[in-house]
Order: sequence, then structure tokens, then C-alpha cells
Amino acid sequence: MTDNPIQNFGLKAAEFAQLRANLLRGDEALFERVFVKHFDDCRSYLMRQCTAQADDAYDITLETIIAFRKRLVEGKVDYGNLRFYFTKMAKDNYLKFLDKNKREPTAELTEKEADRAAADDSGFDEDQLTALDSSWSKLGEECKKLLKSHIYDGLQLKVIAQTLNEAETNIRKRKERCMDKLKSHFFELYIP
Repeated sequence: MTDNPIQNFGLKAAEFAQLRANLLRGDEALFERVFVKHFDDCRSYLMRQCTAQADDAYDITLETIIAFRKRLVEGKVDYGNLRFYFTKMAKDNYLKFLDKNKREPTAELTEKEADRAAADDSGFDEDQLTALDSSWSKLGEECKKLLKSHIYDGLQLKVIAQTLNEAETNIRKRKERCMDKLKSHFFELYIP
């Protein structure tokens, strides 16, 4: 198979193999770079094509990334059209979410959501990735633990809430504040 980085999250075949090897060793750095770079693309796709609400698109994208990572580690994902495969997973997860919650897609996006969905995300460069690593290190341990539990360990917010004996809405708000802190630190370090 020939290398096609555009269809494969910007990775060449050798880089994809390295990504899998890194994950097997517990090194998440390259996966995090791919995750950060394509998170907004997937979320925007769900909002634009599936008319998902912003919060639902956010959660579904996180769940898809967790499932995608698991499949990578298990060797169930091969180099090919990874972007299509990932997007299809996200769409399928969203449709399952709708079915499980007996909901219909929203009829229209809010103006703010439409602006976000239409935004052109050109990805991250090395300076941005360095700023992101530094931003993560500035987060408090509680935020790191919550984000790691939810994003990488795959725990749903309601499970985390039960474990901590707190309301799920409080945990969701805390997660959003942690993500806001991460973004804030990032923009303090990286000013284009």
C-alpha cells in the first residue's frame, strides 16, 4: 500500500507503525498529537453532517478517540484511509447514541455552532505541540486525573461521578473547566 498521509491523519505508513508501537509501550505522545490535531475536525463533522449538538459531538468524538485507540492497540486498525474509518466510527457512535437516548438529530445548528462547524482547522505545527505539552504540565493534578480518566481510560462521566460520589453535572462542568484551563494555558504560550 502506498503512503497517503492526507487520508491517514498526516501519518506515513512508517509513522503509523511507530504510533502503534509507541502505544504498546505506553508512550501516548504521538497519539495525543494526532488526537489534538483531528479532534475539532471530527466534532465539526458531527455538528455539520449529523446536526449533533455541540456537547453531544464533543462527547461522541472523545468516545470515538478512546475506541479508536483501543483498536489500534489491539491491532484491529491497519494503515489505509484512517480518516474515513475514524469519521465513520464517530458517525456510527452518534447514531447509536441517538438510538439509545431515543433522540432525533437537531433540526438546525445555533449560529455559534455553525460558525465553529464551518471553521477551517489547518492543524498544529511543532510550536503549537510544544505549547500544548507545556500547557498540560501546568494543569493541576485533579484536572489531569479527570481528563486522563475520561479521555484515555475511557470512563464515562457518570462512572467517574459515581466513583467520586458527586453529581454527573458537576463532573461534566469540572471537565469543561479543565479543558478551558488547558486551552487558556495553550493560548498564553502560543500566540500566532
